[in-house]
Amino acid sequence: MKHQGKKKPSPKKKERLRDREATKAEILDAAEEEFAKYGLAGAKIDAIAARTGVTKAMIYYYFKSKDALYQEVFQRLVRELNQIIQQSHLEQLPAEVALKMVIHSAIAYEASHPYRGRLWFHEAIQNQGK
Repeated sequence: MKHQGKKKPSPKKKERLRDREATKAEILDAAEEEFAKYGLAGAKIDAIAARTGVTKAMIYYYFKSKDALYQEVFQRLVRELNQIIQQSHLEQLPAEVALKMVIHSAIAYEASHPYRGRLWFHEAIQNQGK
């Protein structure tokens, strides 16, 4: 009779191990695109799951609901914008220089985040700022 010890995890199982923060970031990226395209009402958790390679259950584990995921997408956006503004130290600059810097930063930010403008648009028309 052979002694059966603990089996080593197969390489496939190791690939399935996920970094919590990286997984959340992937979900948020996919959700941002989905919400930007379809708004809160039209966005599908199935589509977000398919884009990220995680299950719907995992999305709900991290975010509890579609509304909570939507709110976290916006919270991430606001945190990033606040961080950009704080790092600029605008209060220490002359008004004209500060304004130019804000405009330049806003354009650069929008260019590097193509879905953000559409998110604001959907928020304004569909969700009425709620």
